Amino acid sequence: MQILRGKFDSSAIAHGSSILAAVSGGSDSVAMLLLLLQKAGPAAWRLTVGHINHGLREEAGEDAAFVRELCGRLNLPYYGKEVEVTARPAISPELAARQARRQGLLSLAGEAGADWIALAHHGDDQAETLLMRVLQGSGPGGLAAMRPFSPPWWRPMLNLRGRELRAFLCRQGQEWREDQSNSCSRFTRNRVRHNLMPLIEDLINPRAVEAMSRLASLCALENDFWRQWCQEAAALRLSREGVHWLLRPDPAWHEAQTRRFIRHCLALIYQCGQHVLAVHVEQMLKLLGAGRGKRLPLPGPWQAWRVQEGLRLTPKYGR
Repeated sequence: MQILRGKFDSSAIAHGSSILAAVSGGSDSVAMLLLLLQKAGPAAWRLTVGHINHGLREEAGEDAAFVRELCGRLNLPYYGKEVEVTARPAISPELAARQARRQGLLSLAGEAGADWIALAHHGDDQAETLLMRVLQGSGPGGLAAMRPFSPPWWRPMLNLRGRELRAFLCRQGQEWREDQSNSCSRFTRNRVRHNLMPLIEDLINPRAVEAMSRLASLCALENDFWRQWCQEAAALRLSREGVHWLLRPDPAWHEAQTRRFIRHCLALIYQCGQHVLAVHVEQMLKLLGAGRGKRLPLPGPWQAWRVQEGLRLTPKYGR
């Protein structure tokens, strides 16, 4: 028990904080809730529970009832919400469900007056995320994978393994709900979880999950440094002129600096955080080396032009 609590990262959560625990009813989130409850008293946290019902599975109503009953037994406030997952072009069903779940949790956190939303991702999830990003050709920012603290999101269990959490629940005599879709090979993450990760641990490194978690932590530390550098560079070299944006990379910069600067600026302009596609950053780098007047169509409403000062982003309807 003490070993689990020692790996449970609450270092950034202030005394007296209000926390909404996102509980699906599965083993990970139920274990997180019990661990949060153990720490809530000494830390004076106000703990509430949020449950999102996507309505995608026949058992969804039973999951909600299970979480509601668990909250009643633990004497915790329960907030539930049904969300609709809308299929959209170029967005996978998994991503659409995740976006709907996040918006639902943000809404519930507002109702509950929560400072933080606790998510039950653990070390296995972290390793799977990092491995998928490696195979997708993600850059260093993507290899930072999931952060323990990215307000209002809090992932306290990235240092714990899924098997540790299930063993903890068994010792507590606490049941949980099984999501049958977690074994469906149609989803990429499930194929990584059930086929690729066991093979890596068996043939390459039995502590591969821990090794990948260390890599993600190192990349996160590096990314924090670059974020600070990019913010300082953007304050001097990114400007808005009406509906246009002007990026003025320093010609004396190393290519790594220019790449980071372009990625940071695109993330600001598109308001999409770290998930700017690497291909667009590389296309912008090539455009920077091209002659004046060259144009690059970008996703959404933007196009980029090579101008004397650097790169200008303009709406596609005109220059």
